[in-house]
Amino acid sequence: MPLAGVLAALFATALAVWFAGHFFDERLIRAARELPPGVVRLFALLTDIGTSGWMWLVGLPVAAFAMLARGQGRGARVDAGLLAIAQRALYLLATLAVSGLAAQIVKQIVGRGRPKLLDELGPFHFDAFALRSTYASFPSGHSTTAFAAAIALSFFLPRWRAPLLLLAIGIAVSRVVVGAHYPSDVIAGAFVGSLSALFVARAFARRGIAFVWRGDGLAVRGRRFAREAARALMSGSAARVA
Repeated sequence: MPLAGVLAALFATALAVWFAGHFFDERLIRAARELPPGVVRLFALLTDIGTSGWMWLVGLPVAAFAMLARGQGRGARVDAGLLAIAQRALYLLATLAVSGLAAQIVKQIVGRGRPKLLDELGPFHFDAFALRSTYASFPSGHSTTAFAAAIALSFFLPRWRAPLLLLAIGIAVSRVVVGAHYPSDVIAGAFVGSLSALFVARAFARRGIAFVWRGDGLAVRGRRFAREAARALMSGSAARVA
């Protein structure tokens, strides 16, 4: 994304955060407190999907297995595909790391009180560098992770882009429903996660890892080889099971 696009997205996000903060934050948190317990429990299950831990547990083994599976006599095309798979997993992990670090830095600098302090301190209480989870509301870490992963995976699974983004939105909404964040927090988290995914993709493309620059912009490397490698591995596993 060019600098002008980043600045435009930043301005739009800042405007959305301001608007949500002044017109929706307190109202929606109080409304969420009135929801039936069953609804809150349902969203609590959804919110767990937004944690990065399980993504690391999947991404690391995929990257390691793809690298270790190369050079096993399956051919140059399969080896190229395995390398592409490993690089994609590495990109996802790098995106999670960058987005998570960025969110934590902003959290500690801003120090916004969480919604559980609403009645006592109001929705706009800040304690910069408090270094306590109670003052780590802005931005939402779950929303950051959800949108970072959704944007990252949509590069490789374009047909799944809409479902991935809908899932990310659902996770963001769940953070409000369970009373962990204000709406403006999740909007900011969505921006941090999305921008991190794009930033890391550009950085990888400059080094020819997982992406490549073409005339129309960023493109995924080894898409066909990756599919062939995945089919070869699955067919090999099926043959061993049979």
